[in-house]
Amino acid sequence: MDPRDRLRRGQEAAAAGRYEDALRDYIWFHEHALAYRPSLYGVRLSFALWYWLELANQYPKARRALETIRDRKTKRLLKGGLDRELFHDVESINERLDSEAATYELFAKLEAKNPEIAAHCAPLALPAIVKCADFGMARRYTPSPVEALQGYVNALNGDIADLARLPSSKAPRRKAYVAIYTRQVRLLLQILRGTKERKEMQRIRSQALRLVKSPSIRKSVRRALRAA
Repeated sequence: MDPRDRLRRGQEAAAAGRYEDALRDYIWFHEHALAYRPSLYGVRLSFALWYWLELANQYPKARRALETIRDRKTKRLLKGGLDRELFHDVESINERLDSEAATYELFAKLEAKNPEIAAHCAPLALPAIVKCADFGMARRYTPSPVEALQGYVNALNGDIADLARLPSSKAPRRKAYVAIYTRQVRLLLQILRGTKERKEMQRIRSQALRLVKSPSIRKSVRRALRAA
């Protein structure tokens, strides 16, 4: 079965009130989808988890099942299964469960156990670290906010340029690219605000707009950053 069909079948089962069937399909998708379609990496940690939490709102067993998977993967990481993709699984599940503190605590333990692997996982952990207000730790893993911003804006400019070659509607992708970029910029600003680096914060805010090539995208970014 195509993993996408399995995911759709789970959604249909949930809508029909067949919660156990839906949970079975969601577990299968989480554990096996990438073996069939590696391109589903992003879907597996975004939409699929969102569907799973929707199910959990109606069927508490689904939440317990997701927590069990999260706990098992956390134990693997702490026992030496130091793998970035495994950490990404745990971080994504914790985000959906509104348990960023668990990601922060896990990352702190990994940092003490294996600093090299922790550094590799740090970009994934940064939102949780910031949410837990450990700005000193977050700043250690953001040694050059300007370089980080340059990487973000290069990706945004490249993605927007690529849209010109797409024949279909571009609006949803434009919106997604702007959302990703502004989320990254906001995180940098939060870190610098937390460490009271006001001048660097102003510099990042200014460059975050100036470096965006498309005037229309720049305008969208400006609107999105007003609350930051």
